[in-house]
Amino acid sequence: MEAVSDLLDAKAWYDERRTGLGDDFVEALERVIGLISELPSAFPEISAHLRRALLGRFPFAVYYRFDGEAVEVVACPHTRSSPSRWRGRG
Repeated sequence: MEAVSDLLDAKAWYDERRTGLGDDFVEALERVIGLISELPSAFPEISAHLRRALLGRFPFAVYYRFDGEAVEVVACPHTRSSPSRWRGRG
């Protein structure tokens, strides 16, 4: 899955900057994923059936679809990356 690869790259990048920062990134991501799991409709719908949750401390977003039953993570890009890089996923 491309989103997982993106996140592993981001964790490695943060770890290169400061020991443990990659772990902080993963913890922030896990918190957001937990919130999405608990309250998938709480985050803004930015286009038809696509929602976005921001990581806060880190400049990344989780883009996902929620059909009323299941959540599908589409991408987890850096907020400055071009949407064309991930829009075709899923």
